[in-house]
Amino acid sequence: MTVLWVEKTWMDIRDELSGGAPVLIPVGCVEEHGPHLPTGTDLFQAYHVCVETAKRVNGLVMPPLHHGQCSSTRNFPGSISLSASTLRSMFLEILEGIVRSGAERIMIVTGHAGSVHMASIKDACRETVEKHPGLKLWFLTDYDIAERIIRGDERFNQKDGHAGDIETSRMLHIDPSIVKEIPVGGPPSFKPFRIIPDPESCFPDGLMADPTLASADKGREVNDAIVEKLVELLGSN
Repeated sequence: MTVLWVEKTWMDIRDELSGGAPVLIPVGCVEEHGPHLPTGTDLFQAYHVCVETAKRVNGLVMPPLHHGQCSSTRNFPGSISLSASTLRSMFLEILEGIVRSGAERIMIVTGHAGSVHMASIKDACRETVEKHPGLKLWFLTDYDIAERIIRGDERFNQKDGHAGDIETSRMLHIDPSIVKEIPVGGPPSFKPFRIIPDPESCFPDGLMADPTLASADKGREVNDAIVEKLVELLGSN
């Protein structure tokens, strides 16, 4: 049976939400991910774990939200960034519609973790729970969970970052057909505390870490562990 909201009838959604089904919202950001990963990487990761989690908890997965806010990657061809106000407004209206449909539990999982992106969505979440105090609402980035999972594991690059070991490994597991030849990378050369108009000059290849240690097996471990954590969170009070 499908877990996708858009493949259900309105009566299916009504009945499943009245039975306590949680709603998962996968969020990404269309942005460069180096010379080897697609611009949809953030969304593909979030969508994968949301669907797998929904299967475990009899949940519903909303249509994926591809667009978010990106700053340091915004000037690369292929990167599309919404304003913070647009992102916040979009989430306010989407969340209100899900609550109006009868949802009592909602989890937003974003594969993109930029600071402005996160703050904009969190602000919409805060306003929503203030308006609907009985609602259980979780908001997180699966990248934070991934970082905790690999901490201290010598198989992973412990100085990982954008388009690096974790993301490349996860994409090799999710869909290796859209991963190109893995390049050698390194950390960006950002200047401390400087605000510059061309941040891409600090990582011209789009890499902020070295992805050469990536593997599909490691990606499977990380993806599976993230799903376990999401299932755990949805089962908590």
